[in-house]
Amino acid sequence: MPQALTASEQAGLDIAKRWINGTDKPIRSPDGAITYFFGQSLPSVVCAPLKTCDIQLEPGEQISKNGLNAGDTVRWGFTPTVSGQGSDAVTHILVKPTDVNIETTLQIATNRRSYLIKLTAKHNDWMPIVRFDYPETLQIAMDSMYERQQTEQHSKEIADGLNIDDLDFDYDIEGNTRFTPVRVYNNSVKTILEMPRSVATGKLPSLLVINAGQRELINYRYRNGKFVVDGLPEQIALLLGAGKHQQTVLIKRKEG
Repeated sequence: MPQALTASEQAGLDIAKRWINGTDKPIRSPDGAITYFFGQSLPSVVCAPLKTCDIQLEPGEQISKNGLNAGDTVRWGFTPTVSGQGSDAVTHILVKPTDVNIETTLQIATNRRSYLIKLTAKHNDWMPIVRFDYPETLQIAMDSMYERQQTEQHSKEIADGLNIDDLDFDYDIEGNTRFTPVRVYNNSVKTILEMPRSVATGKLPSLLVINAGQRELINYRYRNGKFVVDGLPEQIALLLGAGKHQQTVLIKRKEG
């Protein structure tokens, strides 16, 4: 008779299942690559026999010694290679299944992080290029942008006393965190996120816009408790932390 799981084991399995079955979807990069947001859920790569799936790491990232391990090395082939030089060198893992309707997992240990990727083989469906976006790298880029903007004089700031009749408040806000905006609106030129007072005493979240499914960096400022974003993006994501500790707020502009 199988031994029952302990409460601690069952709790661990429940957490793992939520991560494995996460609903975070990849996006398409301009070059056609499928891009996953690292750490949000278990990434799944679909390959096909006689075709090569190219899994790309972050520029400058290197596979550690004995850092490439798969559950099935008989029906799956893995070939590491490198493009570029120096800090811009990109490590590629070329994946080739020899059969269809099979699955395995691939673990990649690098000098920066550890990946766990689900691999699935189909007859004709496949993902030619797969890569990742990284919360910590995005945070550094955002912090750098914010610091540069703080040293500049901004000639175009949203004025106090805007006429409420000229503002559009049609936004949905998803996520309950200490940095969830109090309200969001636009004046047909800029999008304004009014932040709670608690943000002033903690670290600012990163801000990312999403237009037509594409993640983009965009000009924005933080002043007097407000994020002021140039333009009217379809979606805005506020991110703080990384991996399992990451908190996210998603802001969507309503159509119509």
